[in-house]
Amino acid sequence: MLRLRVPNSPNFFNKFFATAIQLKIERCILKTGHVTRCAIGEDLVMTASSENLESSVHQIGEELARLSAGQSPTLFERQWWSQAAINLAMHDLDFKTQLFRFIDTLPSVSDDRRVVTLAEEYFGALADQAFGLRWGLKALSATGIGARLSGHAIRSQVEQMARTFIAGSSIKDALPTLSQLWTSGKAWSVDLLGEATISDREADRYRDRCLRALQDMAHAAGSWNAAPLLEQDHFGPLPRVQLSLKVSALSPHLDPIDPEGSFQSVAARLRPIIDAAIRLPASLIFDMEQADTKDLLIDIFTRLFSEPVYRQFPHAGLAVQAYHRTTARDVDALLSWVRSRGTPITIRLVKGAYWDSDTIRYRQLGSPLPLFE
Repeated sequence: MLRLRVPNSPNFFNKFFATAIQLKIERCILKTGHVTRCAIGEDLVMTASSENLESSVHQIGEELARLSAGQSPTLFERQWWSQAAINLAMHDLDFKTQLFRFIDTLPSVSDDRRVVTLAEEYFGALADQAFGLRWGLKALSATGIGARLSGHAIRSQVEQMARTFIAGSSIKDALPTLSQLWTSGKAWSVDLLGEATISDREADRYRDRCLRALQDMAHAAGSWNAAPLLEQDHFGPLPRVQLSLKVSALSPHLDPIDPEGSFQSVAARLRPIIDAAIRLPASLIFDMEQADTKDLLIDIFTRLFSEPVYRQFPHAGLAVQAYHRTTARDVDALLSWVRSRGTPITIRLVKGAYWDSDTIRYRQLGSPLPLFE
């Protein structure tokens, strides 16, 4: 499952980094109590069962490492560079900070030769490692032609990284990418990016964007070729379309202090979206956001999909963040609720994208940090 984002504005370069790293995976699902198939291209096929799940996870990881061994990025191999830069950022906080700053500045630089200078200023000694340079940035840019080529390659690398996570500036722009993914055997989930909602009018606009996106994607997906691996699991049929929702964008009144008012405000805008998903059909995933709204979002999700009209909708899902200390407890509670509901849901386990901001905010308040460090 590849998760793609559609931004609300063209200046999106500072938004792409928070999603999961893209892997060339057609479908890989491990569920306790069920034997499942994991297929990565044509290279890896494994099965796992609840009796030997931990061993199977390690075996899959080792096989992935074997398949990727011995391959390293270079300046002109953009996809591999994206992976290398992300891995370096995950392990080096200073590099990650400089990478964000560099990406934020890059669109304002028109001269490719200046891009090289900018890379040297931001990354210093890490520039060669950051951009997969085997002979050194200074050596490659010693001539005017070399500087322009190097600068153009660096710019292309950053744009490639953005395209890894951002499918287009609108649903219309994203449809060719979604079609290509489907044709190559990859399912996807689309996020509609937007800024914080501070008024009811903005929340209404986000609701309308979601409704248009569902309609446009469903209309396009209806003409795609059948893909049995992506359209069926052991529970039954799977929709071709999946939309991830930012619940906070559906209300300016989302507040853990007022759970009832928050639910009423959000649910009024969510119900038309769910109705459309049932009719098309489409899957819906509730994204998890800041730590202080986690319990509220789970409550809104379970309360809404316990309503009789939505109780049997099987294509609703919730993202849970691995860095929360209470995630295991939350998953247990969700599983108990699903058993009483009688209809399955999707639980998407993600690393989480709000660790830095949540950590800073809780430390400023002097409150215990609810996240793993």
